[in-house]
Amino acid sequence: MIAWDAEKSLGWDMVDGGQQLVIEVANRLNSADAATCAAVTEAALEALEARLVRQFQAEESFLAAQRSPVLAEHRKQHQALLNTLSALRVALRAGHDVRSRLLMTLVAFLRTHLRSADPTDLAPPEQCARAA
Repeated sequence: MIAWDAEKSLGWDMVDGGQQLVIEVANRLNSADAATCAAVTEAALEALEARLVRQFQAEESFLAAQRSPVLAEHRKQHQALLNTLSALRVALRAGHDVRSRLLMTLVAFLRTHLRSADPTDLAPPEQCARAA
């Protein structure tokens, strides 16, 4: 469904790894069958939340150190995704099938944030690597 594009790399392993995880999870969700859907979705939510919390903290620390004017908006976008992931986890545990919503959320975040805001807002890779 979605392929990692090395040309989209920022050269900052924390951010690039997060983007790769989002792509990998989206592809797993897309190919999950009815028998494995809930388990795949649960594992996806756990992996995303664990990884993205660390990534977002690193990005926000970097932007704060740079006194970036986009920090507040960047943080707002991060928190919105984390809130959505949390809500989806609650719905999944209540027995709802949230795979499609999670997949759409990830694709939207990939397009609007990871491949749009991050490359625009984050400094050149050599500066990002020092901030990690």
